[in-house]
Amino acid sequence: MLTALSDGKLKTWFYPNAVYVDRDLMNKAMAVKDANDVGKMGQITLFNGNLVNVRRLDGSLATLAISPYPKMLYEHVERADFEKAIRMCRFVKD
Repeated sequence: MLTALSDGKLKTWFYPNAVYVDRDLMNKAMAVKDANDVGKMGQITLFNGNLVNVRRLDGSLATLAISPYPKMLYEHVERADFEKAIRMCRFVKD
């Protein structure tokens, strides 16, 4: 996964390698979340699981969350537990 702060938004690509297959697919596997509370010039200090820590310009830290489902899907695929992965995808419907 890849995440970036851009124009007051937190953009997260769940499968950035999709750009090599189909650019439209890459945009469908992306989440955009409003991050105006971070302010300008925020820097990502940590991206772990579904949490993103951002250091604001004044030095304080902000924690932003993304959907936990992509990480869970990756974990099911790593264990080759495709039945649970499919059930989760059907539950989430995204």
